[in-house]
Amino acid sequence: MPREHGAWAMLLQPFIGTVIVLGLVNWQLFTTLACVVLTFLIREPLLTMARQKWVWREQHPETAVARRTFALQLALLLAAVVPLARVWTSRELFGLGGVAGALTVFSVTMTVHNRQRELWFQALIAAGLGLSGVAACIALLGSVPGWAWSWWALHTAHFWTGIMVVHVRLQARADAKHTPGILSPALRGLSRQAKIVQSVVAVAALVLIGFKQYYYGLALLMSSAAHLRDIASAPSKASMEMTMDSVGRRALLISAAFTAILIVAELVS
Repeated sequence: MPREHGAWAMLLQPFIGTVIVLGLVNWQLFTTLACVVLTFLIREPLLTMARQKWVWREQHPETAVARRTFALQLALLLAAVVPLARVWTSRELFGLGGVAGALTVFSVTMTVHNRQRELWFQALIAAGLGLSGVAACIALLGSVPGWAWSWWALHTAHFWTGIMVVHVRLQARADAKHTPGILSPALRGLSRQAKIVQSVVAVAALVLIGFKQYYYGLALLMSSAAHLRDIASAPSKASMEMTMDSVGRRALLISAAFTAILIVAELVS
């Protein structure tokens, strides 16, 4: 699963962007934010507990801490859900809650089996994290307007293509370490897949522009262009010399610019 700055961006950018567009604040918003963040955080103690049960042969000291953390986070999560249950419909509550719970369990299962870096799985998680914007709409409006679902689809596409760039970068660095100066078949194949996906995104952007969704198209074009550049430059010396923190900050900047364009799209419409 994507972690740290990348995962936090996927989780919070649609949420914050939605709040900016709507320009509203109420108690449900803060309670919903607590649910979103706690559901995200609770995966870590669950993962430690799962490893203790199915992977580790001996008792690890961090397991006891994980159990206490899990109990605290679960209690806080339930305390946040209860007031929402009084105002949200069952469909809204169990729909989003069910997706969040299922993805959390699935994420822990995949990580325990060391399959958390599979592209299809990370794409699925990115789609789940992007639903935070939908949750914000329900909290502030009591419904989900059409543009919120468009945002979810656009953010999912952007985040997924960004994840593919990360995989290309990591493979390029692995090649540079083990076979310097030689592009491995794995890197060639991964780069080819990423370029195809980015090209599809670019075509989708042009289609949106053709339907006069100019800002949506611009956002996807910007995303595709930035990611194609990163894919092409991944094996270069300059790219190799970039620290992973610098790479992460660049990705975060691109992602913030993407969401900013979507915000402008709704504010001027």
